[in-house]
Amino acid sequence: MNLKKFVSCTPGFGIREMFCAACPPHHYSTDKSITCLKCVKGFHQPVAGSEKCIKCHNIFSSGCFMEGVSLKVVCCVIGLGCLLAFSIFAISCAFCCHEENEKSMFV
Repeated sequence: MNLKKFVSCTPGFGIREMFCAACPPHHYSTDKSITCLKCVKGFHQPVAGSEKCIKCHNIFSSGCFMEGVSLKVVCCVIGLGCLLAFSIFAISCAFCCHEENEKSMFV
């Protein structure tokens, strides 16, 4: 006998094993639902036991950041940042060494 055919949970809850339990963060359930659904892209819900998701207004909100960004993009951004930092370091070292060489030539 399938228990799920006879049971519904209050909004924000879904069947977990044999009992209604709060939907986890970034999930929701509507009225008389038995399953918790994951918030769709561009929406989030940081609170457990919710009946709807809210629109992401800030990419740094819980569950919103990095939405849809691939690992390749993240790696490229980190790599470019490291390359830029190394370039700045190398250029500043070159100028320091150049100034030291000029001072030693005139002594």
